[in-house]
Amino acid sequence: MFFLKEKKKLYSIIGDLVLVIEHIGSTSIEGLSAKPIIDMIIGISDEKLLDVVAKKLTDKPYIYISL
Repeated sequence: MFFLKEKKKLYSIIGDLVLVIEHIGSTSIEGLSAKPIIDMIIGISDEKLLDVVAKKLTDKPYIYISL
């Protein structure tokens, strides 16, 4: 599963800063037609870490979007 591979890569980059990484959206439902983009949500223990996490992700091939 693509999500599990990406989750492992994310934990290798930011695992020391996060509580959880979850697969969300239509691609998380097996058998459902979905767009070819994996949506993930990352839970952190303190919002003060947000800039650090975002910086680490954008230094790699990831896009950070804050909602």
